[in-house]
Formats: sequence, structure tokens, C-alpha cells
Amino acid sequence: MPTPTSSNHCLRYWDLADHIRIDDAIALWCGVEPAELAKLNFETQCMSAKRAALVTALRDGRLGYEDLGLLTGQGKVFRGAPVDELIEKGRLVINKASLRRWFEQLPFDDRPAFLFEEERQPVLPDGSDIAEMTGLKATRREFVAALKAELPTALRHLQSGNIAPVDLAQAAIGPGMGVYTRYSKVVDAQGNPVSVREALTLINHVLDETLAEQEGDFDTDSRFALAWFEQHGFEEGEFGVANVLAQAKNTGMNGLVESGILASSRGRVRLLRADELPEDWDPATDPRLTAWEVVH
Repeated sequence: MPTPTSSNHCLRYWDLADHIRIDDAIALWCGVEPAELAKLNFETQCMSAKRAALVTALRDGRLGYEDLGLLTGQGKVFRGAPVDELIEKGRLVINKASLRRWFEQLPFDDRPAFLFEEERQPVLPDGSDIAEMTGLKATRREFVAALKAELPTALRHLQSGNIAPVDLAQAAIGPGMGVYTRYSKVVDAQGNPVSVREALTLINHVLDETLAEQEGDFDTDSRFALAWFEQHGFEEGEFGVANVLAQAKNTGMNGLVESGILASSRGRVRLLRADELPEDWDPATDPRLTAWEVVH
């Protein structure tokens, strides 16, 4: 199914609705087809931030909404519950007129096309939009080339903003999806559309390549140690957070412990200091030698 950015004429049907679900609003705000996003069961950092902004506005009364209600055993519809409960139960829909006013009052310019018709690409009489006619399409190869050209700069910007290493992979998805949604369509060698799921896979692959280039020829265990040290030094941290980072660096927690650079106990982990290495440690006989051990 085409994305909203490639089929602006489809957005006209949203004009007929006076309310919208939070998940649909976030997807359309980010330029992603709601149904396709729902299949992923995944949310980027940018999407989480936008969700938090909407929820805060709902709680503060700055966004109007309606309770879809709960059908009782007597066939009556019960309405009335706290905002958070309505959101959790999927019973809350946002008033679109109120949502548009909320966007107009933001301190920065943001006009999603599903709410602001003037932001849409003009629709031609045959139903196609100008973006398609002007060739804003890309092959899979061109999409990857654009990622390789732009992600390194975006990554350096994120790193300079003190993004935690464990959050870096997720944070980089936003700039990557920005490249994806720039095009009216991204197609593979057979001419089939590249889905959001496949785009995310390609973004993560290019991200891994970019990080690997930054870290040179270090082994995967040392890459984990470098990223962990930037955030925690030799202090303890949560096992779950370390596990996410280890997976991002293509290593595992058991291997990190076995390599002798990490201690793990009771849900907490920390890097081992140089003075904690065995006195008889010999790099020549170490079966899992790491650059981190050698320089420490």
C-alpha cells in the first residue's frame, strides 16, 4: 500500500473524518501508512516523542477528544474515564479540528499533510500526484546510497547531542526514515515497493556499517566496551540495557563475561578495570582476545 507521501489524494478521505485515533495520527504525522506501521509493532524515538506530546496535550485539556465508550451487558454504552485509561483501552479518539489548532499554536512550524491541505502535493486529474510525475522515486540501490551519504552526518550530530550509545541505533532511525519518506516510492529490482519493515532493516545495516567505520577494526567485544564506557565508565549499569547494547554491537552477554572484560551479577553489570585482570593473563593464549584488554 502506498505511503501518504506518495498518494496525497488518499489524504482527502481523512478530511471526511472529524476524529482520529492517536496511533493513526502519529503514523500520518511521521509520513507512514498507519496499517503498515501497525504490522511492525515498533516505534521510533521520534514517534515516542510525538506520542508523549499528544498525551500531554490531552491530559492538560489542550486537545479535544471523544470517548468511544464501553458496551455494557445491558446493551448500553458507558462513557467516562480518565484520559490515561481511555488511551490504554483504545477508547480515545482526538478531535481533528482541535488537533489542527494545537499544531497551529506550536512554537515551531509543523504542518502535517493529513491535517493541512496546503502541505500536500497537488493532485492531477488522473488521481496521481505531482511527486510521482516529477520522478521522486528511488530504487533500492539509490535509497541505500542516500543513506550512506547522509547517515554518517546525522550520526555525528546525534553523538554530539549526548545520545546514550544504547539509544543511538533507535535515534538514528528517524533520519533514516526521513530519507525513505522523501521519495514518493522506493522500489526493488523487480519494481516492487520497499516496505517500511525492509527500509528499517536497510537503515540498521547502514548504521552498523557507519559505526564500524568509526570504530575502525575493533572486535565486537571492544566496540561494546567503548560504547558502555562512554556512558557508565567502570560503574555498574542495568543488565537489560547492556544486553540491548551488546546485541547492537553483534555480541552477547555470556561472551563478554567469558572474554574477561565484563562482570555480571544480580541484574547489574560493569566493565572490569585493568587491575582486575588475572595476574597470569597472557594475550598469546587468550582464546577470546580483545583490543580492550590489550590497551588496558
